[in-house]
Amino acid sequence: MPEKKVSTPAADAPAAEGKTRKSTKAPARRGRPPLAPELYVEMGGEQYNITDIIDRAKADYRTTHKVGVQSCKVYVKPEEDAAYYVINKVSGKLELVEQAHRAGTPIISCMGAGNKLDASAFQVADIYETSICPLARVMRRELRKRGISHLKVVYSQEPAMTPSEDMSISCRSHCICPPGAKHKCTERRDIPGSTAFVPSVAGLIIAGEVVKDLSRA
Repeated sequence: MPEKKVSTPAADAPAAEGKTRKSTKAPARRGRPPLAPELYVEMGGEQYNITDIIDRAKADYRTTHKVGVQSCKVYVKPEEDAAYYVINKVSGKLELVEQAHRAGTPIISCMGAGNKLDASAFQVADIYETSICPLARVMRRELRKRGISHLKVVYSQEPAMTPSEDMSISCRSHCICPPGAKHKCTERRDIPGSTAFVPSVAGLIIAGEVVKDLSRA
């Protein structure tokens, strides 16, 4: 019988030699790194980096607190050559309430006392019976999420004061508002402040409630 020629698959055939075409695709451009502006404030004739001030505030907080930093607000007052910070304004309260709830330890908490003048408006109530106070509203929402159904608090229904929008007390000269800005110089950010007699009254009310609860136990 005549021999049959068996054809081999194309894959087994040696690769044909030829010139390799260079890719016409342009190389990817490396994007520029995002701009990281540095902000400085001048106090007492010296310049301070805002990032450094925030880091120092966090470090100072960690020296006396075991709870981690979850929120941080720094208020710089060049006229006083000082910076004030508020860390874990709400989370710190929530952590205390949660730990007390787990341990079965009674606890009382004070709600907002900033930007208020009427010390006689404070009252004792359960957190879910409070109203008007913005801090109490946040606490109600967060405690509900955590399944905590009761918390004795001292709070006030007095509305917090807001900055006065009076052009006579605006910056007047050397205005730093950009040209064409829609806001006025008087539209400042509301920074919570407190008078000496308002938070102290809230503290005395809390102390009285603690003594009363201990005497009934």
